[in-house]
Amino acid sequence: MSYMFSHALLAFAFATTDSTAPPSLDSLLARARRAAHRPATALRGYDAQGETELSLLLNTPADLPGAVAGTRAGTMEVAAIVEQLASRVAWRGDGTYAQHVIGYRSQALQLSYSTLSLFRHAVVVPVLYGDRWWLFYAADTVGSGAKRRPPSALVSPFGLDGGSTYDFSGGDTVATLMVGTRRIPLARIVVSPKPDLPPGRLAVEGEVVVDAERGDIVRLRGRVIGRAAPSATGDTTPRRRSLARRIAGSTAGLAGVVVAGYVEFENQEIDGRWWLPRAQRIELQVQTGMGDGRAVLRSVSRFRDVRAEAARDTTLAGDARLGQPSAPMPMTFAAGDSLRAHRAWQREIGRGTGEVMATDFDDVAPIRLRRDGPPVLRPQLRRPTEFVRYDKVQGFYLGFGAQWRARDLAPGLQVRGNAGLATAERTARGNVEATLDRGANVWLARVERSLASTNDLVSPYAELVGIGGFFGLDDADYVHRDRVQAGWTRLLDDRAGAALRVELGWGRDAPRANNVGGGPFSRRTFRPNRPADGGHYVSTLVSLDVGRAVLSQGAQSGIGAQLSVERGDGELTFTRLDARVVTRRQWGPVVATGRVQGAALVGSDAPLQRLIELGGPTALPGAAYKAFTGTRGAVSRATLSYVLPILSQPLRFGELGLPALAPTPSIGVTAGFVESAPWALGRLSALGWAAGSQRVLGAVDVRMRFFGGGVSIGAGRAFYTGAPWRAVVSFGGDL
Repeated sequence: MSYMFSHALLAFAFATTDSTAPPSLDSLLARARRAAHRPATALRGYDAQGETELSLLLNTPADLPGAVAGTRAGTMEVAAIVEQLASRVAWRGDGTYAQHVIGYRSQALQLSYSTLSLFRHAVVVPVLYGDRWWLFYAADTVGSGAKRRPPSALVSPFGLDGGSTYDFSGGDTVATLMVGTRRIPLARIVVSPKPDLPPGRLAVEGEVVVDAERGDIVRLRGRVIGRAAPSATGDTTPRRRSLARRIAGSTAGLAGVVVAGYVEFENQEIDGRWWLPRAQRIELQVQTGMGDGRAVLRSVSRFRDVRAEAARDTTLAGDARLGQPSAPMPMTFAAGDSLRAHRAWQREIGRGTGEVMATDFDDVAPIRLRRDGPPVLRPQLRRPTEFVRYDKVQGFYLGFGAQWRARDLAPGLQVRGNAGLATAERTARGNVEATLDRGANVWLARVERSLASTNDLVSPYAELVGIGGFFGLDDADYVHRDRVQAGWTRLLDDRAGAALRVELGWGRDAPRANNVGGGPFSRRTFRPNRPADGGHYVSTLVSLDVGRAVLSQGAQSGIGAQLSVERGDGELTFTRLDARVVTRRQWGPVVATGRVQGAALVGSDAPLQRLIELGGPTALPGAAYKAFTGTRGAVSRATLSYVLPILSQPLRFGELGLPALAPTPSIGVTAGFVESAPWALGRLSALGWAAGSQRVLGAVDVRMRFFGGGVSIGAGRAFYTGAPWRAVVSFGGDL
């Protein structure tokens, strides 16, 4: 049972048994078909208040110590942008529907297109009655002139052509709701599109839960399946595509692109007569073989203050058709001053987006992505940098990867690997990883040969490692690392993103020097790679993390924390503790963010690559690159912002759009320190490295942020250097 629907059920007194005999599937379908048009003679319409979050996200493996790629226990979602709409919605039985936006706000990880630029019409489905339902990602027309295709709408399983579109099964009673003194038996019907689905029709493959007595839809959940509609001229023959479209299609096929749309609708009973919207989720997911992540376009809506109006004349025929619009209804916006004045938000921005995950729909996903079915082998990489990258040690690196999932042959078992060649280093690298997913428990075995970054106390997205190298930007130091590991991950709380990880293995580190002087598209010269100690060791790691999405520093609100302890025994001996806490909260126009990271080495010895380094614009403004090195250190950053009540309306430039400019003054304070234990002082002195900062180092910056925080400009100063104020420009929603 889904997260959204389980919350809806908690609003009622719930009984799990029903002594009445369940209706047959045929009689249940007959009731549902009658109910599909009942409002045409009984319901004049309704009005409601709603809040919608539109977001662009990347569902990706958690980049945390011990994370298991490709499993639910090792997955996080990073929101590039979240836009929140407060709306008044009104529906009438003749098919008239309006969504009028009275409030708007956004927050962004970086400057991004507005999700509103992808469509210009209502993003919610007004009712689950009638024959057709418009979805925002399926309703836009394609092409122009004679080649223009009409929009498509989702066919209701119980509409007039539902019988010719769907096959039905099930009909069993799954639960009974108590609403006042009325017992409402709920029955589940499994729906699947017929194999010969006509062109231009969209259908859902999944399940529908109905009021078994009246036939009204209580809940619908599944994957949207359909075929392209014919052109406006009625021509269904294939047309010659442009060269660009053919290249794009071929590239998508080679890259293993999978596109899937999903819906999850919940209704609530109003006035004991009609089931009208309570919560809706509409989602489009895109996955390729170029990475283990999925790009997600998500709409999450909740409705309140639903007020229904009964029809005065109920003498019409019982099979009267419910009015259907011929096209999606437009979404309108209040004037800018009205948008600015809205402060009656019911939920914190980002909360609705973060309560769900793309993997919620895996049970109804395309067969290539599902956990069941025959074994499947396909090209797959964990992240794009496993395919191509450029850095100062490897030079140009090119690799490939594949994933084999046993599925029905051995449920939960998957094997993945990648291999590549570093041209300048003349070294092969890669890994092979096997995981056994048992729901809350994931078992891991991994062998890898990698080039690992040794950077400390920086934001996860502060460095352009692998990509920036092409342009001479490689502010990282590396060590060659061979590892053999076995591990166990326990998922403690799925929604909170909490997991415990334990790993045991063998490792060997080796120092590396620069093999290239700079990037191929830049005259910048790379810094020399820092020295490292070579040797082997037995490693033990324990990690606990909570709030994976927030830890990634995406646009979601909330709090995330991570604590890890890693120990090495052998030629290289060390014990290192790492901790990180990230938070983002919003109260009306006030936005507060914070990040605290710390690390410490315990004991009397550690290799150079395990020491804590601090300095550089992404870690401590005003300090030189890795200016300080020691055995323990921390860095913290806090910002406080206020969204001004001006320029609050989203911007449109023809077919494109940006979030509202939303100027937001902010002040940020950064502080950090590094200290060195006595045993490390001699080595640091011999290398000419500063042995700790000896005191807390502070910096402050004042900025004006725009587009939900995705762009900022201002000035900053490091107090401990005596330097003057310097300009600060950022193209990311850094914390």
